[in-house]
Amino acid sequence: MLDATALFRNQASIQNRDEQPLALLTLSHPYFETMRFVSDVMPVTSNGRVFTAFPFSFAFPGEAERIPSTRITIQNVTAEIGRAIKAVKGPITAVLEAVLRSEPDLVVASTPNMLLQNVRVSGAFVSGTLSGRQRVNSAWPGVRANPDLTPGMHWS
Repeated sequence: MLDATALFRNQASIQNRDEQPLALLTLSHPYFETMRFVSDVMPVTSNGRVFTAFPFSFAFPGEAERIPSTRITIQNVTAEIGRAIKAVKGPITAVLEAVLRSEPDLVVASTPNMLLQNVRVSGAFVSGTLSGRQRVNSAWPGVRANPDLTPGMHWS
């Protein structure tokens, strides 16, 4: 779900603002080193993390009750980034954040714990679907009781 601060909502409601929010994207997976992108032409440092300039397009997921999802396309990626993402099996963890250039350490909107799935790498583009974690299909509790694991629950 979208977590937007009051400052961001105020900024977003101003029609003729001089400053557009910057979108930050963090991709992580055990297979590769964490990748950070800013949808701008210049790199940005936010909270001590450097975000490399790679324009990308997306829409922040809405605040609907269903699992949020959006399509994302990262443009002009290097061959190294494309190979790393293409080689990954399974979903990639993604975090979308919005900051203002004047205050890059203040995150004004974020979508934590998203998954990048259905990834396509073609030429200088990487595209995929960002969606929330679907806990509905997960077993609950995560561990099932059986005689080997919980012998006290199973009497003869």
